[in-house]
Order: sequence, then C-alpha cells, then structure tokens
Amino acid sequence: MPDLEKLQKLWQIATDQIKKRITNIAVWRAMESAIVLDYEGGTLVLGLPGESYSQSGHLLVPEHRNLIEEVLTQITQRSLTFRVVECGSVEEWKTYKVAEERKRAAQMALINGQRPRAAVDQKSGEQSPVPDAAVDAQSAAIENVNDILNRAYKIFSALPHRTMSQSRARFVRDAAQMLAGAEGQLVASGMDTDTVMRTIDRAIDRIAVWGECDATTVALEYLRHKERA
Repeated sequence: MPDLEKLQKLWQIATDQIKKRITNIAVWRAMESAIVLDYEGGTLVLGLPGESYSQSGHLLVPEHRNLIEEVLTQITQRSLTFRVVECGSVEEWKTYKVAEERKRAAQMALINGQRPRAAVDQKSGEQSPVPDAAVDAQSAAIENVNDILNRAYKIFSALPHRTMSQSRARFVRDAAQMLAGAEGQLVASGMDTDTVMRTIDRAIDRIAVWGECDATTVALEYLRHKERA
C-alpha cells in the first residue's frame, strides 16, 4: 500500500510550485481540491468527488497536464504522470477499481470472442463472476459521464493545431454532436431524466474548458445537433 500521506505532501508541493508558474486560479483550485488515492506504476491516482469533478478538466488540458507532470518529475527526479477519477475517498476508489477491472475484462472478452470469467474484488481478494450486463454495456458505448469525456478528449487529442481558434471551434462542434448522440444512449441505459441532464451539463462544462469557450456556446451547439437528429 503506497504511503498516501507522503504522496499527498508531494502533490501539495507540486501545487505550490504550479502557483508560481501560472496564474490560472481555476487550475490552482482544482489542484487544491484533488486528493491522492493511489500510486500505480509511475502514475498518481487523484480523486475529485462528484460535485467537484468538473474541475478536473482544468488539470487535463494538455498544456496544464504537461506542466504539472514536468513539475512532479522535477520534484521526484523520476518520470511521474497522473490520472483523475471521480472518487472522493479511498473506499470509493476501491469500488471504482473493481468496476474498471470488470469493464476491462468485458472488453478483452469481446476482442477475443469469449465471455469474461471473473474479476477480482479488491476488498476481499476473491473472484466474482462478471455479470452479463458488463458485456452488454460494451455494446452501449456510452453509459456515464466518464465515457462521454473519454470520447470528447479523444476528439480533442486528435485535433491538429489545437492552439488555433478554428481548430478549437471544430472540436466544440464535433464534441457537441457526439454529446447529442450520447444523450439517447444514457436514456436507453435507464438513467433518469434529471441525472441525464446533470451528466450532459457536466460534459458541456468540460468541453468548454478544452475548447476554451463559454459553456453556453457548447450548449448551443449541442442543442443544434439535438434538434437536427
């Protein structure tokens, strides 16, 4: 088990150094809110609870991520990266890891044309069968906000000339179109209307951060695509 107290101290030192290098208060607040949940092979696992998770977008903007990882590497004198998950405690992270392992097993089973046999429960260490729903979920590509944001970030990462306004506009357009299509999948997964609305709203906020625009602009694009569908 990693020494989380020492790792949290490392993150605090990095936060203090970032404050000296950039003046973006939103990045400062996101770093201050993040808690270290784990260390996995050169990667710090950072957690933000649901009500604060939208702040993670400020950390994942490529120029901010690169700077933070550069600072972490300078402090530790070893290559160090980070990831952010929607968890507010170590216990939530343990549950999240079990779900991740089940999803990974389902994906591998689909690739290999097999049904996944079991996933290891991180609390008990015992193997438990992966439910059929885990396999079925792979066909419904989007079922939560993380799936949406992963897709949006892939769109963003694939953009050439991301510093140019027209490239970011193209990203906002394409991400909003993806978001409009995702809403139907969320509804089909059984998610209630209020939760769907909150999920879409959180995704809009993150897309706005990556697109360096106002959330209302993203929302307008999303509505346009939704009305055309």
